[in-house]
Amino acid sequence: MRNIEQHASDNVNKILVGNIADMDESKMAIPTSRGKALADEYGIKFFETSAKTNLNVEGRSLLFYRQRRKAKTCRE
Repeated sequence: MRNIEQHASDNVNKILVGNIADMDESKMAIPTSRGKALADEYGIKFFETSAKTNLNVEGRSLLFYRQRRKAKTCRE
């Protein structure tokens, strides 16, 4: 986040994505609860995805695209 805040424009869209949502939480390097807490701390959205099962992959990409497009439209 520090790098984003230092190098990105002020109106950049930020989301936190946790991968491997299909894995048992006890085996995850970072538990879901920590991902949610970190996203809350920074005031951003948190999503879990799984490339293996295609969970939230397409939908989150579309959501991100729409947010970017909306932000771009608001600046114009």
